[in-house]
Amino acid sequence: MKKALLILMSIIVFGCSKDDNSPTEPIEQNLTVESNNVKTFEVVSVTVNNLELTDNTYQATFGNSEITLVKFDDNSLIFSIPEIEEGTYSLSLSLGTVELNVTETQVLNTDEIIQDVFDDFSADIGNLDNSDPFIASEITEAESYNTEVLALYNSLNDEQKRQTAMFYEANKEVFKNFKNEIASNLNGLTALSRTSQSDCPTVGFKSIYSCRAANLGSSAIALKNSSKEFLQILALAGASAYLAPASFGLSAVGTFLGLGTAAYIYMTEVRPSFIMFKSSLRSFIGANWILTQATFSVITDEFTSESQSSLNVMPDFRSISSNDNGISEETGFFITSLNTLNGFWNQLTALFGSPINFQETSENIDFDDNTDQITITNISNSNVELESLNGQNVKFKSLSGNDESFSFDVEFSKEGFIENRTISASVSIEEFNYQGDWLMHWYNISDGALVQSDRITFNALGNSTSAEFYQYPNQNGWMSYPDDNYTIFYNGILTVTDIYFGLALPFDVITVDDTIFYGTAGTYNLELIRQ
Repeated sequence: MKKALLILMSIIVFGCSKDDNSPTEPIEQNLTVESNNVKTFEVVSVTVNNLELTDNTYQATFGNSEITLVKFDDNSLIFSIPEIEEGTYSLSLSLGTVELNVTETQVLNTDEIIQDVFDDFSADIGNLDNSDPFIASEITEAESYNTEVLALYNSLNDEQKRQTAMFYEANKEVFKNFKNEIASNLNGLTALSRTSQSDCPTVGFKSIYSCRAANLGSSAIALKNSSKEFLQILALAGASAYLAPASFGLSAVGTFLGLGTAAYIYMTEVRPSFIMFKSSLRSFIGANWILTQATFSVITDEFTSESQSSLNVMPDFRSISSNDNGISEETGFFITSLNTLNGFWNQLTALFGSPINFQETSENIDFDDNTDQITITNISNSNVELESLNGQNVKFKSLSGNDESFSFDVEFSKEGFIENRTISASVSIEEFNYQGDWLMHWYNISDGALVQSDRITFNALGNSTSAEFYQYPNQNGWMSYPDDNYTIFYNGILTVTDIYFGLALPFDVITVDDTIFYGTAGTYNLELIRQ
């Protein structure tokens, strides 16, 4: 019996010791809020972690008050802080508990705070450029909306107006932030700043539009936050985003009427800024500023040895697309921000209109010899040489004297972009047609006087079959040379050889199809004309 008792006591002792030394499992907080410091009349979003929201509403206590939380999305509930005394209160419901520190929202003059919103709306609308048909149409819709919201507010009694002002004051920050974003952050060349100052570059499409993308991305996030808050307030007030202010006024009751009216007032307040954002977004998305591979779509790939040709590079730029995250860090931020915004914009089409979609447009822009750069490298055939490259003008040479096939890499840079392409090409030896009658003039370099002309007939091999000369100012007329006095030969340079006098006379060739060629010999300028 004693032995059994000792064994039992050992089990108890060691069991307790193990429990005492085990690490305590952390208790995961099911409910979280963005901030535990809140104000009366503030709409608060409660994130529910690791639990499925199966109901549309949840009953809770907030201090001694019974309240209802409304499901906003799959993992968040919303409610408004009651008009209670300042202090720390526990929000308790079946899903968990969270403590909030409440301060009192104060409004000194109910009518003045709301009237200021409508006055600011009128001033901001007046600052928009109504000469733009798109903006003018948006202004008309905004003014109509403002009239409806003002009528809704004026239909309220004094207590309802007070509650509206309280809700407005408690929840205005996110809407003010959006207005400030438009006024201060959208300072690119889209003219959204209230001043003419711009922090964006003014040279290079890539730099300019990447800066605009960053500005628009920041404003898209701010608009997303405003849109989400608006939808939360409407959901809490039991209203649909498609419900017009007048219709809401007929259906809402109690404090929900003040809450919903405040939401409509918010959207009236930010509407001019939204018009500016939408106009800028429309301009940005419709701009063709990204260099494309179509720049090389008609590039020259057949060349004549030692003859100048145009590469025919045609700079092609397109608009931004949803797949352009890699263009720059800023475009990636913009696309992500816009996608996030559109999730809420699609719920507010009755107010905002349809989202601005990507355009998929493109256009050719002139090649600029002063700023655009072309580089040619990695010529694959050792029998082909790059003789010159000036802007778009290029000259290849066949070192073998035969037709050659080769490839080369071309790099084109414009507006901050660089595009590369490997081109399969050929260079050919162009036949020069010697046969026919030619006229060669000799001019003094010193005074430009014509001193002699030669008339020569060449056969297909480049040998003269007849030749005669005329000297100035003598009046002896045309006098004959021996028939085989001249030969003519082309190998990049056209050379006429005077066998009798032992002279080799060179002429520059731009193209073999030219009819006039120019050269120099000693103290003479030469002109060779195909008849």
